[in-house]
Amino acid sequence: MSIHIIQSRDHILNTYSESISKYAEERFNREGVNVVVNARVKAVYPDRVEYEQRGPDGKKILYSIPSNFVLWSTGIAMNPFTQRVSDLLPNQVHKKAIEVDAHLRVKGAPLGTVYAVGDASTLETSVVSHLLELVDEADKNKDGRIDFEEWEVMATRIRKKFPMTDQHIAKLRDLFNAYDKDKDGSLGLNELVVLLEELGNKITALPATAQVASQQGKYLGTKLSRLAKQQRILAANDIAIDDDATYFKPFKYRHLGSLAYIGNAAVFDLGGSSFMGGLAAMYAWRSVYWSEQVSMRTRALLMIDWCIRGIWGRDLSKL
Repeated sequence: MSIHIIQSRDHILNTYSESISKYAEERFNREGVNVVVNARVKAVYPDRVEYEQRGPDGKKILYSIPSNFVLWSTGIAMNPFTQRVSDLLPNQVHKKAIEVDAHLRVKGAPLGTVYAVGDASTLETSVVSHLLELVDEADKNKDGRIDFEEWEVMATRIRKKFPMTDQHIAKLRDLFNAYDKDKDGSLGLNELVVLLEELGNKITALPATAQVASQQGKYLGTKLSRLAKQQRILAANDIAIDDDATYFKPFKYRHLGSLAYIGNAAVFDLGGSSFMGGLAAMYAWRSVYWSEQVSMRTRALLMIDWCIRGIWGRDLSKL
């Protein structure tokens, strides 16, 4: 039996640190797993897989690998229901998910009526599309220009609408001076367009992982529970319940790290640090994976499955 991994980029686990990618590749090589990088699958047939790879001269060469079992793991497509929701609503420009604002409200739907979380959604990153709204809120003297005090007000609004911009607008004075090209102590509309476009480009969409979906689900559950408890109080004080911003903070993702299981080994990417290894790392990975299960029932089933596999091995006849 031979095993081949075909990767379109120059490393596997390319979202992890470089040291983790190299560790995984070296481990696979030691175990006889053929890792093919910088290659794109062109076709999958019942008896073979064909892929393209550039040769030394830059020309694409077609290769073929005989196969009787193929595992395809290149990403996800929109659920038909999600696709229909996206098609029916205005202001939906994303091709792979429903675009939501910082409160997880679906763009184009009446405020406070439709929410989307997990793989079905993606947080909007286009700051410049809110330019006129932001200028209207911050421009106190209505002269069409934003001085530094008004820029501070605008930055506060941006943080509320796009919590992911926090680290990119931490140094307000430096950012203001960098885009004040004519050095007149204010930002015109053209300068603001460039600033907000580049700010939006620095924001990366959240990955379609269980960690993101879990945090979004907990956030939305807490918010709706609070609304149910305080609805009468909000109504008595003439606070609009259809505007989440009046009674709850926007969603802010907190990355807890990434984990990957590699046979009888595991890797941990914790942002500033990484950890990788054999059995010890594998059991550490299993401990985290087991603790994050949604109920005691799933924890029990998972533990039983691990015990059975450890004693008798995996039943390959069911593949």
